[in-house]
Amino acid sequence: METRVAGAAMRGLVFLMLAGCSHVTFELPEAGAPRDVREKAYAEYRPVHVQGVKQLDAPKVKWIRSLQLANGEEVLEPEDLLPAVTPDSVTAQTVATYQQKNRAGRVLAPISGWTGVGGVTALTWFLAVSATHRGNGDALDTSARVALWTGLPLLGVALVSLIVAFIVVPDSEPERAAAFTSFDADLRTRLALDPAEAPP
Repeated sequence: METRVAGAAMRGLVFLMLAGCSHVTFELPEAGAPRDVREKAYAEYRPVHVQGVKQLDAPKVKWIRSLQLANGEEVLEPEDLLPAVTPDSVTAQTVATYQQKNRAGRVLAPISGWTGVGGVTALTWFLAVSATHRGNGDALDTSARVALWTGLPLLGVALVSLIVAFIVVPDSEPERAAAFTSFDADLRTRLALDPAEAPP
């Protein structure tokens, strides 16, 4: 049980960290383009390394951080790979499963993140105002009370949203890893390059 909760916590944090990340853009030639053009595109966008991150010695607390491409860009979200593969590819099918698993998490993570930020901001204002009033020997004014009773509920919503996400969002890291692993072969297929044609 502790492993499952810890893994869910890590996945929730990953959702929050990836919410504002930039996305990779692929500019690929058509499958009928000259071979040298297709080979050049493959050489630029082929995957070269999967960045792994492991926290604690537990299967549920291991996730794949990113897929690094030959041009130096990092793919953080498997959905970014879709323009570079065919709709019937293993990568596309795996990404569809990944998205299905994360549907609830993509709703709950922003709720938890924004209400958490709002709660912390309101309570920071409350602490600043209350410190000033204590220094002057004054009673708290209305703005401080409003900040307090706004910040606490917002933090409560953030915590509840995070807990619900931990419970309802399944482990999608196998799909993330599978999409990153299958991308090389599916990119070659998209560019009409069989393994013998693809440059090293």
